[in-house]
Amino acid sequence: MNNGSWSQFWDALSDWNQSGEVSMYNRLSFNAGNGWNYYMGVGYGSGMDSAKVGYSSEAAVNGTVGYTLQQGTLKGSVVQLHSTWLTRDEVKSATAGKDETDVRLQVIIPYTVF
Repeated sequence: MNNGSWSQFWDALSDWNQSGEVSMYNRLSFNAGNGWNYYMGVGYGSGMDSAKVGYSSEAAVNGTVGYTLQQGTLKGSVVQLHSTWLTRDEVKSATAGKDETDVRLQVIIPYTVF
């Protein structure tokens, strides 16, 4: 219940919590040990009230390639390229075109106040 600020599900562009929806999300990750890390996720959900939300199922595939700086002033900083493809099985014309494709470049720099 973190409103998508940091969760595996949010990486797939859906909150996967429509009323009655049953969903599954799995992620396979690999840390190469030299700063490089990779992951791929797959999610699927169905069973929601399609008359209310406008679609009867949704599916997503996403992946990330990232590098964590190992030394220097910015040690611990992460640079990631993330991509997601989300598709929904629309049952209403009003929700047509709600499929999403997302590509993000993320830079995360840790810092301390004290």
